[in-house]
Amino acid sequence: MLSIEANDTLKTLKTMQSPKGELAFKFINPESAHLCVDFQESLSDESKKTVLMRKVEDYKQASSGLNRLICVFNENKIVATSAAVRVNYGEHIRFHESSPMMEIVKDGNYEFIELSISMVHENFRGFGLQSLMLQELCERVVKLGERQTQIFTAACVLGNCASIKNIMNSGLGLCGSYQLELNGEQKDIVVFAKHPKPLPSFKEKEAISEGDAVISDKSFLESYLNKGFMVYSEGTKNDRKYYAVK
Repeated sequence: MLSIEANDTLKTLKTMQSPKGELAFKFINPESAHLCVDFQESLSDESKKTVLMRKVEDYKQASSGLNRLICVFNENKIVATSAAVRVNYGEHIRFHESSPMMEIVKDGNYEFIELSISMVHENFRGFGLQSLMLQELCERVVKLGERQTQIFTAACVLGNCASIKNIMNSGLGLCGSYQLELNGEQKDIVVFAKHPKPLPSFKEKEAISEGDAVISDKSFLESYLNKGFMVYSEGTKNDRKYYAVK
């Protein structure tokens, strides 16, 4: 792996204008991790129900070593976060037993990188910040890696359509689900991964006409997972198509 230079953190990667003013994208270092705790505490009570509230140690780990933690700042305050964290399979990521991704798990030569800690303040949603952060993270992880054996993974609450679409826009496919206790409630979690094989090279590819149903209905999703399919999406916001592949 390549080393990370000290000046690679807290420098502005890019800026963009929004109705709320200028937004600056920056990588965070462990010394600044407490700012992320302040940010999550600023979320509304309703938003806190759908995110995993983390301790400062979690943010320090996400910004240490070869892990990457990106934040969006507005007027020197964090308004969005996302991270790329190296994990062991089974910690947070669990593929369906029939998923094509299980071949990767059995191979044992792949490094799993979870795209996690994705939060956007409710006043800054609708600007595509999650997709932009995921894009920056994926590009940086690829640059830092010497091997082409990195598997990007992610997970979020079933029914959180905005996050699911953003994750799928990054080229990840639905490939698993499980239940997790989140803030005292049992939540259905859906799991995503980017298979190293390109989408056109899968043996079977089936168009799903019931588009958004697959990302909001648990039984509909599991009907595909049980048959060994992954579900991907292609296209834009107004012309999105879903495919089941295996």
